[in-house]
Amino acid sequence: MNNVSKAKKNVNFNIQDNNRDLVYGPNFNKLLIKLLLIISLFAGVLLVFIIYYQTRSFAVVEAEKKINTLLLQQKSIHDYITHHQKPEIYRLKDQSMLYKEYFSPQLLSGSYIARNIHHYYNKYRKKYELKEFYYKLAANNPRNPLNKADEFEKRLIEKFSSSNEVKYIEIIEKKGIKYLYYAIPFLPNQGNCMRCHGEPDAAPKELVERYGNTAGFYEKLGDMRAITSIRVPLESEMAEARRTFLIQGGSVFIVLILFFVIGGTRLVNYFTRHSERLIKKRFESEALFRGTFEQAAVGIVHINLDGKFLRVNSKFCEIVGYNNHEIMNLSINDIINSEDIDIDKNLSEKILNNEIDTYSLEKRYIRKNLEIVWVNETNSISIDDQGRPAFVISVIEDITQRKKLSEVLELLNTELEKRVIERTQELTAANEALLESETHLHTLIETIPDLIWLKDMNGTYLSCNLKFERFFGAKKADIVGKTDYDFIDKELADFSREKDKAVIAAGKPIMNEEEITYADDGHRELLETIKTPMYDSEGKLIGVLGIARDITLRKNAENELIIEKEFTDQALNAQNDTFFLFEPSTGKAIRWNQSFKKVSGYTDEEIGRMKAPDVYYSPEDIEKATIFIQKVLKERTGTIELELISKSGRRVPTEYSVSGIYDALGNPKYFISIGRDVTERKKMASQLQQSQKIEAIGTLAGGITHDFNNILFPLLGYSEMLKDDIPADSPLQSNINEILKAVFRAKELVKQILTFSRQDDQEMKVMKLQPIIKEALKLIRASIPTTIDIQQNIDPGCGIVYADPTQIHQIIMNLATNAYHAMENTGGYLKVMLKQISIESEQTFFPDLTKGEYALLKVTDTGIGITKDVLDKIFDPYFTTKEKGKGTGLGLSVVQGIVKNCNGDIRIYSEPEKGTEIHVYLPIIERDNLKKEINAPLPIKGGAESILLVDDEEAIVNMLQQMLERLGYRVTKRINCVEALEVFKAKPDFFDLIITDMTMPKMTGAQLTREVKKIRLNIPIVICTGFSEQINEENCKAMGIQGFVMKPVIKREIAEIIRKALDKSGNNELNDK
Repeated sequence: MNNVSKAKKNVNFNIQDNNRDLVYGPNFNKLLIKLLLIISLFAGVLLVFIIYYQTRSFAVVEAEKKINTLLLQQKSIHDYITHHQKPEIYRLKDQSMLYKEYFSPQLLSGSYIARNIHHYYNKYRKKYELKEFYYKLAANNPRNPLNKADEFEKRLIEKFSSSNEVKYIEIIEKKGIKYLYYAIPFLPNQGNCMRCHGEPDAAPKELVERYGNTAGFYEKLGDMRAITSIRVPLESEMAEARRTFLIQGGSVFIVLILFFVIGGTRLVNYFTRHSERLIKKRFESEALFRGTFEQAAVGIVHINLDGKFLRVNSKFCEIVGYNNHEIMNLSINDIINSEDIDIDKNLSEKILNNEIDTYSLEKRYIRKNLEIVWVNETNSISIDDQGRPAFVISVIEDITQRKKLSEVLELLNTELEKRVIERTQELTAANEALLESETHLHTLIETIPDLIWLKDMNGTYLSCNLKFERFFGAKKADIVGKTDYDFIDKELADFSREKDKAVIAAGKPIMNEEEITYADDGHRELLETIKTPMYDSEGKLIGVLGIARDITLRKNAENELIIEKEFTDQALNAQNDTFFLFEPSTGKAIRWNQSFKKVSGYTDEEIGRMKAPDVYYSPEDIEKATIFIQKVLKERTGTIELELISKSGRRVPTEYSVSGIYDALGNPKYFISIGRDVTERKKMASQLQQSQKIEAIGTLAGGITHDFNNILFPLLGYSEMLKDDIPADSPLQSNINEILKAVFRAKELVKQILTFSRQDDQEMKVMKLQPIIKEALKLIRASIPTTIDIQQNIDPGCGIVYADPTQIHQIIMNLATNAYHAMENTGGYLKVMLKQISIESEQTFFPDLTKGEYALLKVTDTGIGITKDVLDKIFDPYFTTKEKGKGTGLGLSVVQGIVKNCNGDIRIYSEPEKGTEIHVYLPIIERDNLKKEINAPLPIKGGAESILLVDDEEAIVNMLQQMLERLGYRVTKRINCVEALEVFKAKPDFFDLIITDMTMPKMTGAQLTREVKKIRLNIPIVICTGFSEQINEENCKAMGIQGFVMKPVIKREIAEIIRKALDKSGNNELNDK
């Protein structure tokens, strides 16, 4: 017998014994009570299961509602973006309120906006202690890493892509929490999707710049690129389901107990009184059983103890491939695979021996067509009225497909495990090899006698060897993560940092020497250091590697040779420079030469008792000398300039070259100082330097003037034409006047630059001082701090003078700047006054001034004042008391020259700590000497002549063409002389006048003039230039040029020069061409 299991049941469905008589005695009643108990328990379990299933289903339904609500929210967001937000942005683009290629995911990407809204939704859920909802638009190649599909989501994307399924739902568990997982496929890519998800070249520029040219691109039309992945926690719903289950289940069991106790007796009596009715119901029950038996979704068979089939249902016949008639002629062993019979036989014996109640196992059936079918078979035994085994009940489930899938998965897992093991072994071997290599390298570095260290880009130590630990007197663990500033003094740390930066900037090794003191034992070494940039495997600069080698012995040997040479008397006394040998620790003089005695004025005996500071430098130089000595101690040599104080008190500017003589241990033993009197050299160098500065400023000023005038010229010309075009009563006229005023101010500023650089001639004219002074004070106010208060008292009635306005402006700027420097540290008052005074007769106080009216310009400050010895030299060229970089020594000498050129005078009154007052006297011009009548300006004359206009500035050419055509002239323009020459050669008689710039590429205006004159000698030419060192008005006349004008020039001036040139040449008849 096979496939026999035993389940202790109290009912026997022996359908074949339908005609058997029923006995309703005590035994039957006991059996009936047992049956009632089993039914009650079964019903209770069934009801509890139904209740549990319903409550569980309720939890799932509630979770699905939340998911649907979430999906509706997301769809609402996407619909709003699609139907409202995107059309509005496209409308703004169409109206040019946004540029066409504008793209912002914050405004145009539905998934971006929806994801961030959901992020804030989860944030508030978490705030109120609610479980977060997992919502993700999962994709294989998303733009945002947050949307990257995990392995499970990737499989779902494949599943949805290869099937027509529209959703996937499952209860899952993560970290002990149950979730309802829900996924739906995203719509396949459509035509309008491909602009942002196809080729990156066709995508919006901002999109590619933001996410790169790979993420979210290269998708195909119709592909499914993502799924909506949602997880909703079931914790609250399941908790409610469990509470409902406990309440309802408990209620059911109470009701069943009451039913069993109360209804049991009644049921027995009922069956006793109504036996025949029961018989009838039994047959009805058997019919119901047959219907259930046949309609079951699994195979069900009844088998007698000999293994023969008693009855089978349709599903079993379908599984084994036999019909009902065929199967009834077979035994169970006829269809079982021979390899599975023994294990089935053993389990059958156990159930017959009452050792087990039921059993299940997987086994193989042989179908009628000899195919193997895998089944899951569950067996139990039915007993008769006497409690003896009657037949076996088997429930069979076809698991062939599941078994095949399991075998495939097992093979895949085996292969994956094999590959993981192989890869792990490879990585382990590689790590071991790397570790061994690193160990060898570490041993080598630690045993090298040189200092080795590694820093990052910010100077932070990354590693070092044992020798370097001795230098800092610290362990490697304490050095790593710190900088030089944590271990050595700031000066040495600054030096090291600058060398690191130099290596990084150069991108190659740099070698230098430096002396260090070891922190562990205090000994010093002179090191030859090589620093080189370090790069990672990708070629990125990551820091600086340093290696330093002790060269102390080598240097000491070199110094010994120097000492032997320098200690020869002949070398000491033969030189004109001073020689002084002293001990660095005490300053005691050891040796000196005759030149030192001569310059210092001391005898040998006096020098022997002196120390270096007593004669080498003044008290003001103590700090400077102390720092220098420290530098020499570190660098072993150095050069410094100090004032040697002689016995008579005379101060001699001396340049000292100092070097040390060191003992075998590298400690400084002596300092050798060679001093040279640099009084004359300093004076000559200062003069040369100032001359070079002025020359450089002049060159720079010329370039600035040329370019700046080219910028101003179009601005001036267009402003004048705009002024002509606007009605005289228009409010815009005042705006145009302000523009013209600004242009004229800029023009004057250029003239000031040229005047300062000595490249512009003086323009003496009758002028009022008041506006020049106010304009200069505006510039001063903008350039000095508010700690200096500027006060002005300008007499509007002060008369006019004859001077160059630019030079007057320069006087005020120089005097005010000097006053500012005098009050730079303390602040104070700068007072400027202008008034008219009378000098009655020639006075000894003003020997250079004649009787008459003068304008007195008074500039007063409350600064540090001037000592008498400085006042005596205050007007000397190149004399200055300012620190280096703040003065040239030319300011007051230039001011004095300007004032004298105007027949005026200058006086300075000052005392130390009481400020300074400077008086400038300029003669007043009597108004009777001026012309009484000023004629009104005549109308601007134009003409109809043909003009060839040449300038490499297109803006100037276009402006002049328009201006001259308004005057009636016919203008042909060219932007270089080569083209202009070709045009002129083609029609030499067509043009009546040529206007050309001077400085242009390929050919200058002067070269063009010479070439044109070869063709037509009498052609009038006007040079219009911003600035040129090669040509001026005199050169123009010598070249036969009829007009010369400097840009920027007003319309009236250029018109008059053109008319004058045309009229003078006699070429004012209109061409008939």
